[in-house]
Amino acid sequence: MFGFETAVIGLELPKTAYAGGELIEGTLFLSIKKPVRSRGLSAALVAEQQFREQVYSDGEPWTCTSTRKIYDFRQLLDCGREYTIATDTPYPFSLVMPPVDLTARAAAGYPGSFQAGSGSTRTGPVPVGRPAWFVEGYLDVLPLEEEIRARIAIVQVPAAEPQPAPAPAPVCPGTADQKNPGIFFTAVRN
Repeated sequence: MFGFETAVIGLELPKTAYAGGELIEGTLFLSIKKPVRSRGLSAALVAEQQFREQVYSDGEPWTCTSTRKIYDFRQLLDCGREYTIATDTPYPFSLVMPPVDLTARAAAGYPGSFQAGSGSTRTGPVPVGRPAWFVEGYLDVLPLEEEIRARIAIVQVPAAEPQPAPAPAPVCPGTADQKNPGIFFTAVRN
């Protein structure tokens, strides 16, 4: 649980590993210790990617590392209002893990190398490792214009290979309905 003295947010997830396209269902718990005004309460699925960039200035290489948010999807759980004192009010949420690996997309659009001016050259940011995924809960507090938030790290795992469907049980003509093998009938000859 995380928060200020006015409110505390907790998050609960059934697991922490999700495949692309899988539904992430969880519950955000909000405890209000003092009445507080808010713009809203939301849950979010966020991915952050670490990047490395090289700068050559006067022939000397410099390496910079930065972390950037590459995915941020928020689901509004409650509209802005004044919250009164309450303990562990549950707010269920459902988010979907994107079905694609965002590492390649994170680097797309950056030039490979470019002149930065005054004799320096930069290489475009290059992703380092895989994105870090988080489920976050936010309460936008007024008039502070700050967020009370909680965060749980999750992992994107490869989607399971689809298993081949089992072969259908053989149906003998004249003994079972082809559309519903549980209905049997008998052919009668006149």
